[in-house]
Amino acid sequence: MDLSYKEKSIAGSLLISMALFGYYFSKVIQALVIGTESAIKELPFVVFGVIAMMVLVEIGHHMLGSANRASDEEDERDLIIAAKSTRTAHIILVVGCVVSVGHAMLNFSLLEVGTRSLSAMPIVTANMVLLSYVLAEVVGYAYALFLYRRAY
Repeated sequence: MDLSYKEKSIAGSLLISMALFGYYFSKVIQALVIGTESAIKELPFVVFGVIAMMVLVEIGHHMLGSANRASDEEDERDLIIAAKSTRTAHIILVVGCVVSVGHAMLNFSLLEVGTRSLSAMPIVTANMVLLSYVLAEVVGYAYALFLYRRAY
């Protein structure tokens, strides 16, 4: 399977995003559901680690890809695939943000009644927004790879 630079770039970004944010969200779930004191104290270090890894991966990605970039010029096909995958990712992001706002509004109304639950914590709403962003990126990358492999 011969992949172009663009396809390799998208595939690498997809795998790295899934690995980094999969680890992050596993720690978030562990901190929220299990509620262990060590997991909650470890969460800021996990966030810093994820951000540092993203920066290092992007720097390495651009350094390794600079030699191949000249041979792969963007054509109309690349632009159409990017537009379609971005459109799909934005739809996922908008739906996720609307759900997060609805979650926040529901929790606010429940707090007025006096009901307090785990999902009423502001950190849950913030992570819902982050999850919708990550889900949008992963779906966008996966859809772009699908379109490239389909030979659009």
